[in-house]
Amino acid sequence: MPLHVAIAPILWMAGLHESEAVVPARLDFAFVAAAAKVQPEQDWKLRPIPGARMSADLPVEPERATVALRESTRKQVEGSQSGRLTFQGVVFRFAFIEYSGETQVDLDRAIHGALANLKGTKGITELKSKTRELKVSGVPATWLETTYQYMGSPVSFWLLVAGEGERLWQVSAMFRTADSKQESLARRVLESVRLEK
Repeated sequence: MPLHVAIAPILWMAGLHESEAVVPARLDFAFVAAAAKVQPEQDWKLRPIPGARMSADLPVEPERATVALRESTRKQVEGSQSGRLTFQGVVFRFAFIEYSGETQVDLDRAIHGALANLKGTKGITELKSKTRELKVSGVPATWLETTYQYMGSPVSFWLLVAGEGERLWQVSAMFRTADSKQESLARRVLESVRLEK
């Protein structure tokens, strides 16, 4: 059974100071190997992401994960939940953060921060990106698609960020560029996301 190896930058959003935007705090790299396996269509269903106030069309239950926040940001956060799933070589991350006080989510600055983090990461070259605005469950959102070379390997990183007031939702997918099956899988999951307001 062949193995697909995906290089996965895991991007987490974290807030800045009071009344500033929400931007990425950290970009880590992990190497993930997953056996290629076709999941029966009947296994796909809308599944809740535990505690993250969202659901997505998934073949299996996601695992709980930890939202990585800067020390200064933790003081402004009322609650956060995260989930993750690696399936057929695609790495998915789900996160929800609710801020307290005067902190407001700014999607434009979140996307600019994500791109700045990628550009500043050693080993990344030939970065290309495009964005589009949309609404997810009535909440303003931005969809970011990036492709780049990481240490000579072609990688695609897609990020869906939605926010309203003090609430931020994030879903990301990392997969091998030009792998049409992985791209279709990533699109299916991100397009299926539903938020609980």
